[in-house]
Order: sequence, then structure tokens, then C-alpha cells
Amino acid sequence: MSLRAIDIKHAEIGQVSSRVDGAIRFAVITPELTLDQRATILGFHGKNVRIMVEPLDVPIEEMVEVESEAEPKSKCQRLRSVLYVWWKQSQNGEPNPKSFQQFYDIKMESIIDKIKDTLD
Repeated sequence: MSLRAIDIKHAEIGQVSSRVDGAIRFAVITPELTLDQRATILGFHGKNVRIMVEPLDVPIEEMVEVESEAEPKSKCQRLRSVLYVWWKQSQNGEPNPKSFQQFYDIKMESIIDKIKDTLD
């Protein structure tokens, strides 16, 4: 699958929040986009992308480059992380296995069984 790059002028940085792991999450507010431009952006959902933020109203003094040695999380790593958050959130009042590993094993078996049930 090939994707097109898109260069959006006059966008704004919206809500910004920091994450526990030191990463930053931010929203980008674009000007009005055509259906084709929106489709291009939507095609990036869940993809590893490069982002450059450059002010248009003032000259820049220098370019700060961020290189990450970490590869994006695999689908398996993402599922494990989501299950961990689920386990942490369900600690309040719901009967649950005491260890995350027990919770993980039970939920993964449940997912596997549901998929196996759909097979011939």
C-alpha cells in the first residue's frame, strides 16, 4: 500500500498533554480540507509518520531534530498494553486475578477461543 504525503499550511496546534512515558500528545487543527485531503490524512491513522512543526509567522532560529531509537509498538505490544490498562482500571471493586500475568493469560485465551469459534 502506498500513501501520499501532505503539506498543510496554516494549521494550529490544539490541545497538548504530556504522557507518563515522557511523550507528548497534541491535536492539530487544520484549515478546511477537501474530501481528497481528508482521505489522505485518514490514511495515516495508526501509521508511523514523520511530523515537522514550523512557525509561519516568525523566522526560525534553528531546527530541533528528534530521533527515536524505539520502533513503533507491534500490534502484540499494543494489545498487551491495553490489557494492562484494563487490568489496572478493573482493580476497583471487580473480582479479578491478583496478578497482571493471570489476567493477561485469561483474556488472551478468551480472545483466542473467540477467534477459533469463527473458524471452520
